This record gives sequence, structure tokens and C-alpha cells, in this order.
Amino acid sequence: MNKVQLMYDVVKALREKQVLQGAFQVEGRKDGAAVFHLATEFEKNTATGECRSKIRTEYDYEGRRLKHESETELNLPEFQGPWPGRCGLMRHWHDHCSMMLHGHDHCSMMLRGHDHGGMMQHGYGHRHHGPFRMDGPEGMGPGCGHFGRHGGFKEGLDRLAFLLQVFQNTLLTEEEQCYVLSFRLADIPEELRRAFGERMNREELRGHWEHHPHCGILKELHGLEEPEAEVHVIVNKQKELQKVDWALRGVGRDESGAGHEWDIKAELSLDW
Repeated sequence: MNKVQLMYDVVKALREKQVLQGAFQVEGRKDGAAVFHLATEFEKNTATGECRSKIRTEYDYEGRRLKHESETELNLPEFQGPWPGRCGLMRHWHDHCSMMLHGHDHCSMMLRGHDHGGMMQHGYGHRHHGPFRMDGPEGMGPGCGHFGRHGGFKEGLDRLAFLLQVFQNTLLTEEEQCYVLSFRLADIPEELRRAFGERMNREELRGHWEHHPHCGILKELHGLEEPEAEVHVIVNKQKELQKVDWALRGVGRDESGAGHEWDIKAELSLDW
């Protein structure tokens, strides 16, 4: 089994599923102390559009503290489709992530009952001028939007080279009950890792953090020094995605320039 064929089979199996059910959680620690934690259980019927999710959020950063739990049930036949985001679950998860990462301003928006759609429009920055646009054909997440429009042809090739190196250095192993895809950032050539880090810390992005000081946690994470990252993807013998584990470690610097050890772990698990 080669990597290309396995990935194709996994995507094909996902698209054929009528019910998607699983859990996602992410935890961030700074100098060993818990800073944020997000845990969600979700279920979607792609045939009927029925969706359910339970979300728990905890946040404690620079004197800002938040604990929040919510449960969402939707039955929207017009939003039938294979991906949770089309029924609003991804949007709801995004709101909780925005609460944690942006701090008090966005927390108060939700606690006062403001429209979740307004928060979604903010993306990880602000819709119209943040570095991570979510709107428009180019706005598909980090690395698009402003960066995608102004990066130019050369930076587009740099991104492609980085992605190809990630794929090339992804290790596929076959075990008795599953396949495991593994990747370590340390396996990427130094020049590509350095170019990627420079892009994430470019002047345009630093200016955004200065304009939005409440995004301090994102500023620390995007400026991580000596980052170490690992990803493990587990696929069963039926070519069904079972679990994705992700870990990131590095040194982030606060407003005073002091270094802090960051440790972030995330896990996505699917039940079939």
C-alpha cells in the first residue's frame, strides 16, 4: 500500500459515509500550566442534515478566565452534505476557538448573546483586514486571504514545496489492525522550515498583533521558536479514518520578551 492510494481510499470512504460521529479535543499548556482546553462530541447525518454537538471550553490567559459549555442540535435538510461545517458544527467550534484565542472581547460577545455569525466573520483576525481571511474564494484558512493575494508566485511555489516535503517525509507503516501515517517537522529540510517560520513572522502579521493586542495568545503561538511538531494518522483496514493525533512544542515570547515553553496537543477520533 502506498501513501497516495491510502489517502485516496480514506477520502473516498469518508465521502460515502452517511453518519459522521466522533470527538475532538485540544489542550494548550504554557510553562506546564493549562491555558486553554476545548472538547467536543459531534454527530452528523449527511442524508438528513441532522447535527448534534456538545462543547466544553476552558480558558485562562493573562488574567482572562472562561468556562463555557453548550449543546447544539440542528435539523436542516437544506444543509445536507458530507462535512460537518455545512450544518454549522464547524462554525460553532470556530466560535469557541475564537473565544479562547481572542480573549475577553470575543468572550463577551458570546456571553451577551451576540450573533455567532458575526464571530465567524472575524475568522482568526477580523474579516476585512486580518491576516487569515475566511471570506471570498481565497479565504480558506491560514495562509490564504491577505497572504494568498499578496504572496506572489514565488511564495506560492514555496508553499507547494513545503507541502510536497511534508508528503515526501510522511512515513507509512502497516500494523496488524491498522495503517499509521506519521510526520515530524524535524524531518523537513532546514531551509524550508526556516522559510516557513519567516513567513509566519513577517512584518504584516506582526503589525496585525500590534493593532489587536487582545490576540496576544496567537502572537505567542505564531512566533514559536524552535518548534517541534508531530502528526500521527491512524486508518483501519477498511480504509476508514480512526484517529489523528497532533502535538506542537516550542518557545513563545510574551510582550516583555520573556520566553515560555508551550505544549499543545490535539486529537480527533471518529467512531464507525
